[in-house]
Amino acid sequence: MKLPSLVRRRVSQMTNLRGLALAALLSLTCALIGRAGEEDILFGGSGGDSIGSLPMVAPGGPAQPESASSTGPIQTVGPFRPSVTLAGSAADVLAVVLSVSAAGPDACYAVVNLPDGRIRVEFYGRLDLVLDRNRLSTLPVNCQIRIGSTFQGGTAQIFVAGEPRSIQALPLGLIPLPLQQLSNSGVLLLGMQWRARSPEGSLQRVLNVTQSGAVIRLEQRD
Repeated sequence: MKLPSLVRRRVSQMTNLRGLALAALLSLTCALIGRAGEEDILFGGSGGDSIGSLPMVAPGGPAQPESASSTGPIQTVGPFRPSVTLAGSAADVLAVVLSVSAAGPDACYAVVNLPDGRIRVEFYGRLDLVLDRNRLSTLPVNCQIRIGSTFQGGTAQIFVAGEPRSIQALPLGLIPLPLQQLSNSGVLLLGMQWRARSPEGSLQRVLNVTQSGAVIRLEQRD
């Protein structure tokens, strides 16, 4: 019996998946991008006070935990834990996001107005983000991870299908999360996890990224 063309393509894709996965993962180790002019960015909202069930907060994230000595909040640059971001025009970003829901009481978001007229939406805390794969592949929306000073100098380990594949050092600022390439290569069909630890090892951030049909799901956890 002749297999349908869709099945034949999926078999061919899975056959070549190992090599494609390794090639795609190389892009995750790109150097720091987008730090220049960070302090000059104008902050603002997107015309509402929530996306889905998430509240909007001031850029930089919610109030930080108190220090061990309880002398006051920990002073950090950037988010307390690495946070997924989406950058593009407001219309394109909203078109890509199918849904976002809180997985913990710390879930929230902020909107940063970029100098070129685009926006960057930063997602903080424990949450679930669902993206439209087709729109993500056609619209000029960039997915990145923003690293704050608490994780600067730490490391992130990348797993595919539960197997460790690579380790990257964490700089301060933005690093790419190339969802389009990872999706096209088939990595997200197997399931990818990005697991970051702070330099002293006391904090972690986990991103679980999977694909099902035309949907890409990101689970942001501690």
